Amino acid sequence: MKNRFAAIVFFALALLFTGTVGASPASGMTSPKLRKESVILYTGWKDYEIFIDDLPEDSAVTYKSNKKKIASVDDNGIVHPLSEGIAIIKIVITPESGSKTTLKLKVTVKEPYFKVTDSTDIITSRGSYLFKVKRYGSDDEVTWSLNGSQYASITAVSATDCLIEGKAPGGVTLTVSCLGREESFDILVYEGSGAAFLIKPGKKPYEGYYTDRPDYNRYTKDYYMIRSYLERLATLGGGLLVLSKGTYEITNTLCIPSNTTILLEDQATIVKTDYTGDQYLEATMSLFQTVAYNHTQTKFTGYNGEHDISIIGEGRATIDLDFVKCTAVVAAHCSNLVIRGISFENLNSAHFIELDASKDVVITGNVFTDCAISPTMRKEAINLDTPDEETKGFIQGWTSYDKTPDKNVSITDNVFYNLETAIGTHKYSEGSYHENILISRNTFVNVTSYVIRMMNWKDCEISDNYFSLTEEYTDPVNAVILNGAINPTVTGNRFVNFETAITCAHWKNTGNGSNYAETYNELSRANLKDMRKNEAVDCVNNYFEVYTEYGDTSDDYRETYTFTGI
Repeated sequence: MKNRFAAIVFFALALLFTGTVGASPASGMTSPKLRKESVILYTGWKDYEIFIDDLPEDSAVTYKSNKKKIASVDDNGIVHPLSEGIAIIKIVITPESGSKTTLKLKVTVKEPYFKVTDSTDIITSRGSYLFKVKRYGSDDEVTWSLNGSQYASITAVSATDCLIEGKAPGGVTLTVSCLGREESFDILVYEGSGAAFLIKPGKKPYEGYYTDRPDYNRYTKDYYMIRSYLERLATLGGGLLVLSKGTYEITNTLCIPSNTTILLEDQATIVKTDYTGDQYLEATMSLFQTVAYNHTQTKFTGYNGEHDISIIGEGRATIDLDFVKCTAVVAAHCSNLVIRGISFENLNSAHFIELDASKDVVITGNVFTDCAISPTMRKEAINLDTPDEETKGFIQGWTSYDKTPDKNVSITDNVFYNLETAIGTHKYSEGSYHENILISRNTFVNVTSYVIRMMNWKDCEISDNYFSLTEEYTDPVNAVILNGAINPTVTGNRFVNFETAITCAHWKNTGNGSNYAETYNELSRANLKDMRKNEAVDCVNNYFEVYTEYGDTSDDYRETYTFTGI
C-alpha cells in the first residue's frame, strides 16, 4: 500500500514540475477541440471555415456532413450553407502517432431575414424616433415608406435605419421592406415634444427596472411601472407618457419631471390603493407630485421648481382616490401646469389638487365629485396654500418654506359635485397673497360647507359660475366667503338655494399659524358695485354682507347690499 501511495505522489509531482497537468498522458499534448461547436449560417450567404484548436502537427483531418443538401463541407473544412435545416459535420483527426479524435459541429442553416430591433408605436408631433434594422444573411437593400405624410416624415439615416419625425397629431403606418417581404408599424402621433411612451396595465417597468426588488409585487407593479417611465423621461429632458385604457392601481407617490405630459386615454383609470403587500414599503398620501425623483431633496424657492407639466384626460379618464386619505396632485414651486379633462372621484380628508407656490396654472374641463366627511368638514377639492412652517399646510423635503403664494391660476369650465368645499384657502401666511386667481364658468352643485373661500387673495375674480344646493340641504351654507381679499371681483354668478351667497369678513388663523395678525378685506366701490351684479334665487338672504374693517362679526358692524341681478 505504501509503495502504491508513493508512486501516485511521484507521478503527481512529475506532472506538476513538467507543466503537463491536463495533458493526455499518452501524448503529453492537450486534446484538439473545435473553436465553435455550433454555428448558424444562411442559405446562399457566407461560408464557414472550421477552426480546430490544439491540433497536433502532421495530423490528417477529414470532414463529412450527414446532410449534404443542407450543408456540405470540402476537404479544407469550409462549410457551404445550401438549404434550411440542421446538419452535423463529423471531423476525424488522425495524428501520426496516437489515437484518433472525433469532433462534431452542429450547423443550423436558415433563410436570410431581417429584424427591426428598435421600434415604437408612439411619437410626439415635435419629436422623433430612430427605427433600426438588422439583416441576417443578406446585404439586400432596406427601404422605408410612410402612409400619413401629413402627420410625420421619414428620412433614411443609414443603409438600414430610418428616422421618423412627427408633424401633427394623427396616425401613420411605417413600412420596412427587405428580402422580398414587408413589416408594418402603426404609429400614433400625439401633440407634444420629446420622447414618448405608451403603456398599459400589466406592462413591465422600463427595461425591467425594479422587478428584482423584494417589494415589487402584484400590488405595487403598476406603481413601479409608471415610476420607471417617469424617471426615464426625467433623464431625457421630458416627453409624453400615455396611459391606455384600463385600471392602474397606485400605492405610492409618482414624481413628474419638467417638460412632461401624462395623457390618460378614454377609459384609463388610476385608482389609489393603500396596501403594498410589503411590510417595509408604506403607501403614501399623495398620488402625483410635480417634482422629479432626483429633485425631491432640493430646496426650491419661489417658482423655480419643475415646469411645463400637464396631466390631461380624454373621454372618461378617471383618477379615483377610492376614499383613501390621499391628495391626487400636489404642485409646489411649479410653473406652467395644466390639468385638463380628468374625472376626480372619492375624496377623503385631503384635496384632489393642492397648489403651493405655483404660477401659470390652468385647471379646466375636469369633474370633481364625491367625498367622505372629514374631521374639519372643510377639505377643498382644490386648495391654494403657501409653503409655510408656521401653518404646516405643505410639508415636503423639496420646499424652503418661503411662503410663496400662487399666481396666475385659471380654474374654468369644471364641475364640482357633492363635496365639502370646492376651491379655497383655509390658512394664510401673513403678508403673502395669492394673486390673479380666475374662477369662471364652473358649476358647483351640493357643496355643503362653503363653496369658495378667498383668504388672502389679491386681484382675483369669481365670475359667471353657477352655484346650487338641492332642496334636501337645509343647513345654512355661504357660497362665497372673502377673508382678507384685496380688490376682488365677484360678478355675474347665479346662486340657488343658499343661506347667504357672499360674505365678506376679517379672519384670523386658529391653531397652526395663529401667531399671524388678523387679515382684512380691502373692497373698493367698484368691487362692491360688481358684487351686486350677481343673482340669488331661492336664497334666504337676497343680499351679500360685508363686515366692516376692524369690526367684529356682529350685526353692529355689518353692511348689506342687495343684488341687482346679472
